[in-house]
Amino acid sequence: MMAVSVLRTTTETVAASGSHEKPKQQRRIELSVQPSHLNASIASFSQDVTVRGAIQSIEDHGILVDLGGGRTGFCKFNAIQSGYTIEADSDNGDSDDDDDDTSSTSSEDEEDVDMKEVPKDDSKRVLNKGRVYDFIVEATPTGTTPSTGVVQLTLPTTIEMAKIVSQPGFKQHTLASLQPGMLVSSHVEALARNGLCVTFLANTFRGAIELQQVGAYWGGGEKKKDQDTDAWKTVFTGRLKQVMARVIAVDPITKIVRLSLLPHVLALSTPQTDALPSVGTIVKNAIVIRLDPGLGALLAIPGSETEGTNSASEEEAIARTPCLKNLYANESYAKAAKVKVAYVHISKALDPPAKSASNYRTPEALFSKHFLLHAKVESLRILSTSNFMDNIASCATAPSIVNAHVLTHADIHPGEIYKSVPVLSLLEGGGVIVNLGLGIRGLIPPNHLFDKSSSSTGDNTAGSSFRNKTRMAKYKVGNKIDVRCLNVEPAAKRCLLTAKKALLSSDIDAPITSFDQIKVGMKATGFVSRVTEKVVSVTFYNNVYGSVSSRSLAAELGVEDPRLNYMVGDVVTARVVSCANRGDEDSDKWNLQLSLRASAGDDEDIEQVAASANDKIGTHLKSGTTFPEKSVKIVQLVSSIAKPNGSYVPGYAVVRVKAKDIAGLEATTIECKLPFDQLMDVYPSESTSAGHALDEMASKVLKVGKRINQEALVLSVPQSKDVGSPLPILSLRPSFISMLKKQGEDSKDKINVVPSLTTHLYMGAVVSGYVTRIDPRYGAFVRFLDNMTGLIPKLKNGLEVDLYSTITCKIVALDVTARPMKILLKKCGDNEMKTLEKKINQSTLKVKPGDDISEVEVVDVNFARAAVKLVGKQYEGYKNVRARIHVTMAQSKTLSLPDVKDTDDESDTKKKDGKRKKRSLSEESLEKKGLTKQHPFSSWREGTRLNNLKIVAVDTRDGVTYIELTNRTKEEEPPVFVTNVVTLVPGKPVSGIVSSVPSNNRGLWVQVCPGVTGFISALECSNSIGVLNDMRKYYPCGSRIECIVMGKDTKKKKRWGKVPRLDDDEHAKKKKETTVIELSIILRKEMAKLQNEKKEKDEECKFIPLKPLRGDLVVGRIDRKSPTVRGPALMLNLRGGFHGRCCITELDNVNEWTNMPLGKIISDASAEKTAEANNSKAIVTDEEDVADTHPEDDDAASDDEFASVRERLHKRNGLGHFHPGLSDSEEGRTGDFPHGRYVQARILSGSQGNPILEISLRPSRIKDGSLKDDECADVKDVTHAFVVMTNRKGCFVRLSRQTEGRIILKELSNGFIPDPVTMFPPGRLVVGKVKEIKAAGSKKKGHVTTMVDLDMRESTLLQSKDRLSLEELEEQTKHKGIVTRVESYGVFVRLDNSDLSGLAHMSECSDNYIKNLGDLYDPGDLVKVLVIKVDKEQNRIGLSLKASLFEDDSDSDSDESSSDESDDDSDEDEEMADAVISESSGDSALDSDDENYVSKLAAKLEKADGDDQASDDGSDSDSSDDDSDDDESDDAKPSASKATDSMDTDVGFEWGGDKPVTSEKPDDSDDSSSSDDDSDEDEEVDTAAARSSHKSRKNAAAKRMEEKEIALRETALADGTADENPETSVDFERIITSEPNNSEHWIKFMAYHLSLADVDSARNVANRAFDRIEFRQEGEKLNVWTALLTLELKYGTSKTLHDTIDRACQHNNPKQVYLRVCEMMEKEVDAAARGGSGAGSDAETRADDMFAKMTKKFKSKKTAWLARLQYLLKGGRHEDAHKVLKRSLFSLPSYKHVETMSKFAQLEFEHGSMERGRTIFDTLLEKHPKRLDLLFVHVDKEVKNGEISAARALLERVVSGNKKMSDKQMKSLFKKWYRIEESHGTDETREHVKASAKAYVEKSTKR
Repeated sequence: MMAVSVLRTTTETVAASGSHEKPKQQRRIELSVQPSHLNASIASFSQDVTVRGAIQSIEDHGILVDLGGGRTGFCKFNAIQSGYTIEADSDNGDSDDDDDDTSSTSSEDEEDVDMKEVPKDDSKRVLNKGRVYDFIVEATPTGTTPSTGVVQLTLPTTIEMAKIVSQPGFKQHTLASLQPGMLVSSHVEALARNGLCVTFLANTFRGAIELQQVGAYWGGGEKKKDQDTDAWKTVFTGRLKQVMARVIAVDPITKIVRLSLLPHVLALSTPQTDALPSVGTIVKNAIVIRLDPGLGALLAIPGSETEGTNSASEEEAIARTPCLKNLYANESYAKAAKVKVAYVHISKALDPPAKSASNYRTPEALFSKHFLLHAKVESLRILSTSNFMDNIASCATAPSIVNAHVLTHADIHPGEIYKSVPVLSLLEGGGVIVNLGLGIRGLIPPNHLFDKSSSSTGDNTAGSSFRNKTRMAKYKVGNKIDVRCLNVEPAAKRCLLTAKKALLSSDIDAPITSFDQIKVGMKATGFVSRVTEKVVSVTFYNNVYGSVSSRSLAAELGVEDPRLNYMVGDVVTARVVSCANRGDEDSDKWNLQLSLRASAGDDEDIEQVAASANDKIGTHLKSGTTFPEKSVKIVQLVSSIAKPNGSYVPGYAVVRVKAKDIAGLEATTIECKLPFDQLMDVYPSESTSAGHALDEMASKVLKVGKRINQEALVLSVPQSKDVGSPLPILSLRPSFISMLKKQGEDSKDKINVVPSLTTHLYMGAVVSGYVTRIDPRYGAFVRFLDNMTGLIPKLKNGLEVDLYSTITCKIVALDVTARPMKILLKKCGDNEMKTLEKKINQSTLKVKPGDDISEVEVVDVNFARAAVKLVGKQYEGYKNVRARIHVTMAQSKTLSLPDVKDTDDESDTKKKDGKRKKRSLSEESLEKKGLTKQHPFSSWREGTRLNNLKIVAVDTRDGVTYIELTNRTKEEEPPVFVTNVVTLVPGKPVSGIVSSVPSNNRGLWVQVCPGVTGFISALECSNSIGVLNDMRKYYPCGSRIECIVMGKDTKKKKRWGKVPRLDDDEHAKKKKETTVIELSIILRKEMAKLQNEKKEKDEECKFIPLKPLRGDLVVGRIDRKSPTVRGPALMLNLRGGFHGRCCITELDNVNEWTNMPLGKIISDASAEKTAEANNSKAIVTDEEDVADTHPEDDDAASDDEFASVRERLHKRNGLGHFHPGLSDSEEGRTGDFPHGRYVQARILSGSQGNPILEISLRPSRIKDGSLKDDECADVKDVTHAFVVMTNRKGCFVRLSRQTEGRIILKELSNGFIPDPVTMFPPGRLVVGKVKEIKAAGSKKKGHVTTMVDLDMRESTLLQSKDRLSLEELEEQTKHKGIVTRVESYGVFVRLDNSDLSGLAHMSECSDNYIKNLGDLYDPGDLVKVLVIKVDKEQNRIGLSLKASLFEDDSDSDSDESSSDESDDDSDEDEEMADAVISESSGDSALDSDDENYVSKLAAKLEKADGDDQASDDGSDSDSSDDDSDDDESDDAKPSASKATDSMDTDVGFEWGGDKPVTSEKPDDSDDSSSSDDDSDEDEEVDTAAARSSHKSRKNAAAKRMEEKEIALRETALADGTADENPETSVDFERIITSEPNNSEHWIKFMAYHLSLADVDSARNVANRAFDRIEFRQEGEKLNVWTALLTLELKYGTSKTLHDTIDRACQHNNPKQVYLRVCEMMEKEVDAAARGGSGAGSDAETRADDMFAKMTKKFKSKKTAWLARLQYLLKGGRHEDAHKVLKRSLFSLPSYKHVETMSKFAQLEFEHGSMERGRTIFDTLLEKHPKRLDLLFVHVDKEVKNGEISAARALLERVVSGNKKMSDKQMKSLFKKWYRIEESHGTDETREHVKASAKAYVEKSTKR
């Protein structure tokens, strides 16, 4: 809601809608919402006043508002409340000046910086230029001219605006200053007849609240007590006299002010109209509660006062306005507020009399009689609910309106019948207008007045005279008729009707009004809307239409021309044949096919059957198929189509063929097309001259409905199966049919063929076709089967052939690589055909498969084939015969493998390989060809004779006969030679020759027969891992193996790798794709057993390996490139396509675990970065890369190709993270389990639903078959585990396959660990003590059943097992402890060697009063305490820290440091800690990151246990021994190193202590110990004092050093020098806080983080800089952007770099950003070139791409091109630079060419060739001789390069030249010349310059 200003009221005349009506007068009110009208009455703005404003523009910090009258306001962004969003016009783009390199920030970028707090939500109200809103004045301008200043404004939301109450204030309001919308506190002064009289604003103004604005209606009840219409007068008394009301109208002239109490007006929102009845609702028994004589009556809708609670707007208003709450607390008001009312105008109250005039008006007396107060109205009809201001519905009570058919066009429904509607008028065109009710009119078109349309075409206005008279009589104005809605458009208020009786009486219950309700076979009545030669369109209701094809009419009803039988407007009954959506599911494009043969009954529709049969054409119907006689029936004839150029498209006949004549189709029919140019072999010229002539000839031969008494041939079949796809094309050419029959007889002497796409063509082949087109430009186009086309050039008499005639040609040129194939032809004459036929018959050898060949001679041998020559007189003279023996067809022995020991140790194999005997030269030459001893051709040489062979195949191609032979005639199993791989079904036993063995031992490539390759996976070859790990040794190439077919799967070829091609394999060359089948050696051995088992179970044998069961011993291949499941684990590929997972704990026996057995496993966080960085690295994917590693090594390529497949499977199975971009070297997979090795494993578990089997590689399980799970350790046991993952929550470890554990971060080590993720990578072996054991939760995945909490701290592992408990703790005992927490009431201390903590109350913390305990104690302090109280029931311990309690202790000392150190002697744990510390200081430091950490820790445990026993058995003198040992720490170092050397450095260690670690002590230690035992008490005291003094001096020195550093730091902070060299993050934060706009500080801060290897923090600093630096400091921001780009270039990925470039371009000048990026990449290329690293090529490639991208993006900017040219020239790439120069001149404007060429010439002088630079300068000077700037640059470059003579000659030539220059130019020229001579010349040259200048002056003066 908003206030408006009334500008003027006018009265205008509205034209009548009908001819019988008169024009009407209509009043018009012009309103305005502009500030100039609303704010005109406000003389001056004051604070908190609501003003109207229009947004002028959106600035950097806010919006500029026009307040009208020349006044302006400004609203800051932070003064705009939520609920608004800002749209600003962007003006971004590069500077027009190309040379301006300064960055420019667009207005949109600035707004993005300053408008952060403004919400960006499309659902909110938009603020943009021109929008009008109500603002609140926040501050007014001050000064001498406040009226011209800028007013500060705020923009509240509607909710906040509704809460603002206008107060009287110190400044008196005037009537002119009152604004509609003001919320005021009003006081009821009097009660008027029609409302309340109120005063407001401190009784300054008076106003009125009319009854319809009170918000409640009384007198609407059915009971008499509820019919008091004056009950409202009793409500506004007492405290309800004071109400909150909103001003809704102000008239300063009449001084009338209107207010409102309506809830939605008070809330400034629209009312809830759902409480009112909807439009069109008929309400019964309404009660009149107010009568306005002469106007209307207010009616109360019954039942509304009893409905539920208040509407949402009322409740919202009650919540916002407390006064409404008081009103609704009044029972009478609350009940009346629920009443809903409707107002009836007098014009819609009663119907006029029957014979009244058109301008009849209801008398007031009659109206008052029917609408008495409290009278009941029988029925009313709601007409409108759009009166939002009063929230009163408009209604009508006149019976004609109440009973009207419709009220609006939205009430009209297509297909609905409306009876007895009056005719309003008759249109001149023949149409009729009818009245559907309440002014809703509909049109009956002329063709819908009668059932049968008129056939008269002479009179377009009224048809025939008889029909015109009938129309005038039937549709006379005022007559009532029945109509039916055809279509309605509510938005356009259009309604189309029909009066056809056939449509009125049909489909009454279920008319077709949408495509969704249509079902195939249903019948419906419609009318013909369009008739053409090919189709009849039938329309139903709501624009639902379908079509009936002319073919269907001809076949079903015998209609040849639909235009003669049907007319537009005819009513027809149609049957649905098909209904399909031509688009997607939401598309409104439908294809509805109909049939007019509605009497078909249950018979299947012909069209539908034909459509279903056509869908099967692509499978069963092929080109070349022939149909018998009388199988083709003509359905329709389609005429030829003429083209504008004089040619034409031949017509055709639509025919139907019985599908029973086609193999594979059921007994039905299909449709085909028979073109008119396919009726005969030779056409007369007069029939082909024009389309009509061809049609006339065809009409004589073809008759609709007749069958063709001739065989037909399928010429081509369409490939598309979409709706509306073309039909198959038939031909009746007898020559084609006869030739194709001969081709089908498989004769070997084919001379002339009709080719198709499957025919093998070659140069010289003779083919037959027909001339489809003759083009004078090219020649004759000849068409064959499958639309293959060839060309007879016009130079080869191509224009002399007859159109559409059959022709025989010879192929003279052929391009099989083109698609479609390009064929060049030459017409063959009769003599040439006879000669060719005779020649072929003489040169063809008559042989067939199965014939025996007695003897052949070997001509040539290679791995794949042996070329042989047929020996015998009967074979002499045949030169075009090629005989050969394929390697698979040759006789050889089957390979048998020796017994191989299954071992993973390859040392024996390597040793044997090293002892291999040297081979002879002949053997080496044979092996170069691949002919090993096992090869079938190993004993064959050139000239070898072979006997008793058999022919297995014969093929003739290109005039050459190829004969395949075999000598495997005596074997029990005949050779396999297949032409179709379908015959190789699963289960078929075959033998093959090993053709290739990949180096990765993935499997064997086997040649089964010519053209058929098989692959045997290694797991299907053998169960011996010794064989599988060295397959090249045990399966040499050329050996024959027996196997079985498992299946054909071309999809696996990528997984297997590249299919090897044998040399000279004609079958492989002939086929585009080699057929690969899957084979198995093991399965052949198991075949008999499998078949027997399946037969017993009556199941089909599928010839696939079975899934392994629990306990089975299997062989697997280690797969380190597949995603790891629940790592760390080892993934294995098992036989049959199954996968296995070996947990890291199952890799070896428990007592033989080693650290990092799987090598370094990359973490998830760094994997993403590594993967992106590796995207640019080459992966072996093509043949060249494969050849670099090994000729058949395709493992890397195949794994990379299927990375995406593995990723999808990985995600689908929920197997965790997958990093496809990581290579082996980066993943660090250098452990004991390399990729590709075969190992034995034991199946532990597996389920049907889980594709991954759990396996174990433990030798104990493999040997004994044990499947028992590992037992879990007990609490307090020390155990070892493997790290699974480390994150901020802790370190997660795995103790066994079923047990996992967790160590929180603080329990990883006693010391601080800066990077736990790096220190504890996955797979690391750690040791810890069990704290707690619990069952795993239900959310835990996998087989984990137990969770364990561990502690890895050294102190915990080395501590004594006898820890102090609460039961053992006694009062008045002294203990040592550590302060854990300091509170105001006391100090908490944890006792050493226990888990106990106690509280020392503040009264027990010191002997003296302490105000703040934090000044004396800090967490972590070592203290001594006295136990003063033990409460075992509540587990509470009371302690005391008073120093007086410890004065008598022997270990106390006045010096704090010596006291603390001396305390260590009295506790065993501290002795242990000292031992650890002393060891750490030596070479054998106990580092948690050490690989031998566990071994060392075990030794420490053993040593600690030994010390504990010694301390228990010894006396007090042992303490002095320890002290003396500490004093001799220098002497102990050698012994410590010896002990370290004797330790087992392997991670695996023995817990039982079978091999204890002992240290060899020197002899003097025993002496020292014995002497100490004999020493007296004084010596012991002296020793202790000496030790304490030594430690005190040490601590004091450290303390002095720390105090010195602090003092220096404080001094630097005081004098300001700390900022010069910041060292910490705090220093940088302090600097950037003082100078946030200095980019140097930000960049140094980034460098600081980079020095710590914290790249993410450096990025965050850059992002902070962008927010902190002011937007006007563009240069400073660009510096930071440059630093961020440098960071991303060095440490980021390609994606982050490009994202950063895009962000930088949005906030800076894009050209400058790209220039800087290119500059950085250029430096990277230079650095790589200087360093000679291999990454130089990669850096150069990236730089080239970036420079190319920059010049493409800024192709009109010369600076971009010059930067690229400089880069190329500096790199020595001169040819590339000149190519780029040419492209730049094409892209740059012409006025930039000179400067660009000049800059390029300078670059040539600096980085290229001086001669090329001179040439460019000479060319420029020749074109621009007066450009001295070009001349001077050229001269300077010559001088700079030391070519003084060249510069002198250049100047001499210009001075003495004929080019006319001005005197000023010549003066500059001589000055330049003289300065050069002064610096580089001699006296003679200087005098020469002077003389030349003097001569020019004299010459010029003479002129």
